[in-house]
Amino acid sequence: MNAVRRSGSPFRRGSRLRLHAWIGVLLLIPLAVVAISGAGLSFAREIDRVLAPELWTLSPPDRVEAVGVERLIALVEAHHPEARLQRLEMPARLQDTAMARLVDARGEPRQIFIDPYRQTVVGERPAHEDPRQWLGEIHASLIAGTPGRWLVILSSAGLLVLFLSGWIGRPPRHGGGVGRSHRGIVTVGAWLWSISALTGLWAVAAGYSLSGREAPHANSGVETLVSSEACVDAAIETVWWREDGRAVLRCRSPGSVGPFGLAYQAGGERSAPGAADWLAAVHTGGLLGVGGNVVWFWGTLMLPVAMALGLIAFRRRSLARPAGRIGRPVKEERSR
Repeated sequence: MNAVRRSGSPFRRGSRLRLHAWIGVLLLIPLAVVAISGAGLSFAREIDRVLAPELWTLSPPDRVEAVGVERLIALVEAHHPEARLQRLEMPARLQDTAMARLVDARGEPRQIFIDPYRQTVVGERPAHEDPRQWLGEIHASLIAGTPGRWLVILSSAGLLVLFLSGWIGRPPRHGGGVGRSHRGIVTVGAWLWSISALTGLWAVAAGYSLSGREAPHANSGVETLVSSEACVDAAIETVWWREDGRAVLRCRSPGSVGPFGLAYQAGGERSAPGAADWLAAVHTGGLLGVGGNVVWFWGTLMLPVAMALGLIAFRRRSLARPAGRIGRPVKEERSR
């Protein structure tokens, strides 16, 4: 009976490892695309500043203050009098421009970049050229519409199954440097990937958008006055305009990160950050500020690397065994 148990255990272990490997094969490409696009989204604005510095970066003149949100709105409306404003992002730094997204007279979404010091429009472009938009489409649906969206959802759920099958399988401590590298990366990064997968699935199930580009669901039926004084003891970060023309302001306290110090102003009522804000902060690492974004960026990029190393290690173990045998490698069998 003991002999049967010893001979059966390697087989069961080998079956679990094969299942783990095949799940990795099926998920490698979609998860690699999702991971790389998600890492890019963490620093999409910084990437855009490098790709289009003429739109985002300027030299602020001495002794000249930036104009307020009212003047910026007036400049956009004067530049495109028949357009409908959708979003206005205030400058994040002194050397940044303000960016307004609008729908022009032909119904095409565009982005307008404004110098808040010289009160001039420095440039514009179609909205689809924004890295946040096309990276977001890749990340959420692989630019394949509803089928791609379901593939992303199933891949995120499959990632959790992949971790579970790998933990249950517990491969033996061999496989050379590739196997050790795979185990080391997974040991460090599995918690991060699990958090990202779980929060992403939670957001999809709850119908939340984690992109930050859509207007939040602030409850107000009253017209919101968009002015520089609308956010008390805070600065206006973003303004959204809904289909009915009503505005929602996102206010941020100086020096705050993630959802901390964040508030929404709509119709004279102020609301705290909602579940979508907290989910987005955890999903991207923004809960810990820029440092968290950096950790999430590199940690997410390591996911496809770990999966590829695991497949290579499994392939090497398979080649090292006699045909039809599953379990200990040849070297260990001969040592017995």
